[in-house]
Amino acid sequence: MNSPIFAGDMMAVRTFWTALRTASHTHGARRPDTAAPAPREVWGAYLATMAGAALALLSLLWLGLAAFDHFDLLPPPQLSNNLCMDQKLAYFRAHPVEEPTILATGSSVTWRNFDSSAVLQASGGRAVPLNGAFCGLKMNQTAYVTEYLVGRIPSIQEVMTILAPQDLIDCKTTNPRVFDPADVDDFVFRRSSEFAFYLKYFDPLTLIKNVFILRAMRTGGLPFDEIRMDRYGDAPLDTKASRDLTYGALPPPDPVCLTALHKLAADLGANGRRLIVVTMPLDPEWKTQYDPDGAVMRNMTNHIRQALAGSGAVFWDANHNFAMDPDAFIDAVHIRWSAAKIFSRALIVATGLGGGSQGSSTE
Repeated sequence: MNSPIFAGDMMAVRTFWTALRTASHTHGARRPDTAAPAPREVWGAYLATMAGAALALLSLLWLGLAAFDHFDLLPPPQLSNNLCMDQKLAYFRAHPVEEPTILATGSSVTWRNFDSSAVLQASGGRAVPLNGAFCGLKMNQTAYVTEYLVGRIPSIQEVMTILAPQDLIDCKTTNPRVFDPADVDDFVFRRSSEFAFYLKYFDPLTLIKNVFILRAMRTGGLPFDEIRMDRYGDAPLDTKASRDLTYGALPPPDPVCLTALHKLAADLGANGRRLIVVTMPLDPEWKTQYDPDGAVMRNMTNHIRQALAGSGAVFWDANHNFAMDPDAFIDAVHIRWSAAKIFSRALIVATGLGGGSQGSSTE
């Protein structure tokens, strides 16, 4: 395991301890026959004491992080204060993809359900995919993350997102800024010392909570939340198990979400990049319970078409045009990895992602 503190950090700690010992000797106990220390000396002793206490706390933090790391239970720095998002940022840092041309973006529907290697195979190796999707993002947050990544990775030519109904609600009450871009620049792209980010974002309660979550993931206690990413950043749900639908009835799309989608499509098009938007096929059981006449998904699809109108974006209504077997689903919107491979190949053919076909912006 890599320690979260570099050799330069350790040298600074040793130097500081030496200075502290010197200060302690200089400001030791006063003999009865000596004059009272001057105010400057008292102030110096106070500063030395405070510095010593601070350094002791820093040392304890470092030792705690090192212990968690030793047992493979060290969470990443809390840059977004969301464990699965922070794990994705840590993945970006540890596994940079050289000059990707395809960016998959969005919520866990894109992260879990898309097989990026299918793009590489379909394009004969010409297209280089990167799955930049995070978990739980609303559309305005997806737009924020996408604009951030495109701004840092100029090689990206196409952007693809898979949308489920819950991605297009609650934008009005959701902060789109999921992380500080300057800090992520330093953490992911400049690879600054991890320890500095543990210090800046230190929250002991969240840290301990994340340790317990990671332990549960490692021991199989959270089979549907485990995060193991492949070389492209996909997070497959490679399991035969299923859970309940998880997602119930949903309100109509939030206009703020649709505005974010419209702006993202326009901005990407204005900069010569193509946006591909796909609706996620939904579990037939969810449709039976919450959309028996198809009105909910037709309404969502119409809103998506309106948001993309005039942008040149490609739209594929996979929910309507690509039926999936009920056994493929883990819940209402997530599918097991064997099904994701089939779905991904169909998506590439239907949209032309990566040059796999001739996608149409009017589908």
